[in-house]
Amino acid sequence: MSFCQSLTTFRVVAALFALTALSLPSNTASAADCTIPSSWFTDGIPDPQDTAVSTNFNSFCKFHTWVWNAFLWSMEEQDGVVRFETFPTQQQTIDESFDPVLAPGIPTLELRAAKDDHAIDSVAQAGTDGLLVAQNMRGVYYSQYITPKMYDQVTGLDWNNAEGLTNAPSDATFNFGNIEYKAAWAVVDDSFSVPGAYTRPAMIPELATVEVNGVPTIVVPADPTYVQVEVALIGLHVVGWINKHSEAIWASFSPIDIAPIVPTDDNGNPTIEPNDPVSTTGTPFYTANTTLADCNQTNLPIQRLNDTTQEFRIATQACQFYAAGTIGGFSTGNGKAIQQLNDSALTVIPDGNIGKGYSEIGAVWSTADKTGVSKVNSTFQDALVGSNVLSNPVIETFTQTQASQHNCFSCHNSLQYQPSNPTIKPLHASMLNLSHFLMQIYEDTYQQE
Repeated sequence: MSFCQSLTTFRVVAALFALTALSLPSNTASAADCTIPSSWFTDGIPDPQDTAVSTNFNSFCKFHTWVWNAFLWSMEEQDGVVRFETFPTQQQTIDESFDPVLAPGIPTLELRAAKDDHAIDSVAQAGTDGLLVAQNMRGVYYSQYITPKMYDQVTGLDWNNAEGLTNAPSDATFNFGNIEYKAAWAVVDDSFSVPGAYTRPAMIPELATVEVNGVPTIVVPADPTYVQVEVALIGLHVVGWINKHSEAIWASFSPIDIAPIVPTDDNGNPTIEPNDPVSTTGTPFYTANTTLADCNQTNLPIQRLNDTTQEFRIATQACQFYAAGTIGGFSTGNGKAIQQLNDSALTVIPDGNIGKGYSEIGAVWSTADKTGVSKVNSTFQDALVGSNVLSNPVIETFTQTQASQHNCFSCHNSLQYQPSNPTIKPLHASMLNLSHFLMQIYEDTYQQE
């Protein structure tokens, strides 16, 4: 499908989503005077695990304020690292080896979707064959965490292995207050930085080029060499199970102006032509004056890796297609709440606070808990609220105009889970399948018969 064909298809779907969103009661709430409370920085940032349960989520402002609560709390410094880095990882959850007393060491990061049965996917963003490459020609790495309270529920109910997930009832749900964090990291050095981003040392696997069916393919070797580098946090997904929302709220943050926003009209149609530049200003993931047609291209057929320097041949030109992850952008009630909170963050968050350099890309949730319809075996697409076309430009770079993958619930849903490895049995439909943290655990711990 050509660029123009896919864009035309998406315009139709986007218009339907806009009409659907307008029919949902939560989408009519006012976003007037939505700001980050200054008391968070004098009296302490509230624990979002508690506010997730106690808040009456009856407006856009309430949802997005909670998202900022969960983000800023996770970014508070704890003995030289930010709080979310002290949380359990997937391997610690599988092993039940998490110890809150032990200080975290240097983290080991991985590629987005490391699937042994799909070599090209081993360095690709989930859901695509796309590989994000920064302007310094280096790839992007990822890490995932859950809060200790979520860890306690998962390990306590035996959901940290394939057998336990198979035996879990289909109506099982996560406790309100549980939170997942998924982080994206870019390699930085003295010559390349991401303004406003939190940085730290990390271990990453070196990539290699191998031939798969005669085609040069970039992979993580079976026994990779890990090297220490400096990385910058370029994206953070916040997934929280909040009061009366067993499907969770799905939100995303990135450094301010990480990628230019494509100008669109109120129907989601670009107001520039494919050969027009999106912005005259460059970013760490966008070269100034790159055209709309050249944005978010995977480049995989011609992409190459220098195995020695670990640099790629072609940088990705990342653009954000929808301001606030919303058809109509900042002019909508949802968009206004996001913009007001982002603006207030610049003035309310103290200088020197690690979270000050970030802004919310958007957040999406649903009205599923209010409809009385079963939430199991659902994609929630008919009940979306908030940023219903949400994609982070440096995490979901290549799916922003794909109607089947342009919001979090497109991939995170309660349908039967189909593992990437065809020898692993599908997992029955369940609300637990929303969490790819658990679905990866299912694949990693599945015992072949």
